[in-house]
Amino acid sequence: MSPEFPVRSHSDWPAIWLTVGVAVVAAMQLGKVPPAIPLLRQDLGLSLVAAGWLVSLVHLIGAGIGVVAGSLADQFGRRRLVSLGLGLMAVGSLAGALANNGGGLLTARAIEGLGFAAMAAGGPSLIFELATVRDRALALSAWGAFFPAGIALGLAISPLLLDHGWALLWAVNGVLLCAAALTFGIATRRLALVRPGGSAAQFAARVGDAARCPGPWLLGLCFTAYSCQWVALMAWLPTMLIEAGYEGKTAALMVTLVVAVNIPGNFTAGWLLQRGLPRTALIMATFAAMAASGWAMFGLALEPPVQFALALLFSTVAGIIPAAIFAAAPRHSANPDGIGAVNGFIIQGSNLGALIGPPALALVGTIVGGWQASGGYVVIACAVGMALALALAAVERR
Repeated sequence: MSPEFPVRSHSDWPAIWLTVGVAVVAAMQLGKVPPAIPLLRQDLGLSLVAAGWLVSLVHLIGAGIGVVAGSLADQFGRRRLVSLGLGLMAVGSLAGALANNGGGLLTARAIEGLGFAAMAAGGPSLIFELATVRDRALALSAWGAFFPAGIALGLAISPLLLDHGWALLWAVNGVLLCAAALTFGIATRRLALVRPGGSAAQFAARVGDAARCPGPWLLGLCFTAYSCQWVALMAWLPTMLIEAGYEGKTAALMVTLVVAVNIPGNFTAGWLLQRGLPRTALIMATFAAMAASGWAMFGLALEPPVQFALALLFSTVAGIIPAAIFAAAPRHSANPDGIGAVNGFIIQGSNLGALIGPPALALVGTIVGGWQASGGYVVIACAVGMALALALAAVERR
């Protein structure tokens, strides 16, 4: 399907970069938790399972309500949903700073998760609307970079604040989110955007239109194939590096770098797509490169510095996938009012992979008795991703 979308004479780059910027602040909330886990367990008596839920709860909520949140962007308004999401995350982070037990902190984290799902669903639809046809691939590649950029910043900044307690970390992030929400709301209030609205029946129709088409499902599952390995690697890489002999702080810095190099991959995808490279071919080639670097990283008996170099290569190349998938959303939307629902499938698939990836990789390592089988896990996930991209190409040729 090739719907006609509203055409702009020029891209509103200040509003696009502001949207990406506030999304980076939101993604910092995913990076703040891992460094804080030892202190949280000590102060609040959290079990290892409860600490794991602090990490994965955001992804669980996103995997459950992504499509609904995306459709709400079309119904409620894309700009409004981003503002609402940032506000909810601010409330959740500030409430978390006041928590005095694990239950209170998990409840606050659930509020953050709802806010993140809303922000992540509204953002790409808004950026699509703010960009010209020519600039959409590049603009959406910038959006794809918000996730690794925010996580890298969260991982880098959190240890500096944790010396003064985890509650200060949560409070500072809450203030940052408040500032992001206010800045975004004020700066974008006069944007000329498509007016949202519609009845409950129209809301259901948007979801139904997206669900009846194979394209949104394939885009979401492609993202699952990507995130189930990239997020898993980022989750377990600190453990792998420490087991290889690196000190904890050194390992944390190395992981931050591996996350950060995912950013240029996103922009590379935008540049290539803007020059006419077929996106399904780009997705397949990227999965193939990820499979090769992932298998070499884990399957060969290499020295730790070489393995780390391969991890950098894996993450850099992998960044192409999110941008290519987000750029495909308009192609698989039945009409301009339904692009949010398609983005919802993508968000849901992304969070599903992030939710199942770390425990799946850990299970493989436990069964085999080491990380050496992780290369096979990466190859299988990439093979699934390539098959899904082939199916997507067939759909787009219709």
